[in-house]
Amino acid sequence: MKKRLETKISRRTFLKGAVAGAALLGPGVPYIAKKAVAAEPLYIGVVSPASGNYADHGMMERMGMQIAAAEFKEKGVLDRPVKLLVEDDETDPQVGARKARRLIEVDKVKFLMGGVSSSVAVSVGEVAQRAGVLFIATNQNSDTITGEKAHRCVFRVPPDMAMALRCLGPYLIEKSGLKKWYFFTHDYEWGWSGTRWGKKVLEQYKGTDLGESKIPLGTRDYSAFIQKALATKPEALVITVGGVDRAALIEQCFEFGVYKKTMIVHTLYDYEDVWAAGPKKNFGIHGTEWYHGIDTPTVKAFLAKYKQMFPAA
Repeated sequence: MKKRLETKISRRTFLKGAVAGAALLGPGVPYIAKKAVAAEPLYIGVVSPASGNYADHGMMERMGMQIAAAEFKEKGVLDRPVKLLVEDDETDPQVGARKARRLIEVDKVKFLMGGVSSSVAVSVGEVAQRAGVLFIATNQNSDTITGEKAHRCVFRVPPDMAMALRCLGPYLIEKSGLKKWYFFTHDYEWGWSGTRWGKKVLEQYKGTDLGESKIPLGTRDYSAFIQKALATKPEALVITVGGVDRAALIEQCFEFGVYKKTMIVHTLYDYEDVWAAGPKKNFGIHGTEWYHGIDTPTVKAFLAKYKQMFPAA
């Protein structure tokens, strides 16, 4: 047995065997195998809200994903067609984690993307890390996603709230002279992040923190919050509240005439919420991630594609 194991195969013998094997298989087999692998779709799992507080935001981000998928429809990725598998996270971290696990374990996806709620992104990121799957957070802004609760497999597309407030805050104080702030904080990851960085910037620029109200998800009546804030006589009402909750807040700020008594400031403004409330009810100075009126070739090209694919939008 020892002799057989130690027997050496010459280079010439090996080459003869390899050539003979290739002849038996035929010249077309490697090509067929390659095409078979290439034909298998590249599935991307999308965890995105189709219901809950951020349903409108989820719809808009999925429209963008459809544009991207359409661009790769012909050429594919590594000669493989791209297909999106969408799950509704319901703007709920526990639901988002469950849907992510299903995409990984049942649909066998190796790539996840999507989400609006930062709390959902944190929970999906934890699932992705345990499974060794890539997760790209496409529309979440809490700094904890790539900071305190960061994972090696999680990447974020938009700016975090540190970037947003370091840009907006100095403008409010130095350019607009607004140094006395009262905060409205959506009571979850993103809201906490926005107010935390607002307070840091305010302290750095020697402003005055007049207080904070934490707004629970699902709030529809803001009368008590508004009265409490106005009683402090703020120069700016600094708001980190989003989704359907923000649309309701915009409505009531208009009804109470808040815009006549103080500057309304949204730390990160989203078009979906503005649209829901209507242009006549929108006042103030706000931060935003992107503006469709920027005069650049890439923005114009994107708008053209968007209008072509979604003419009714």
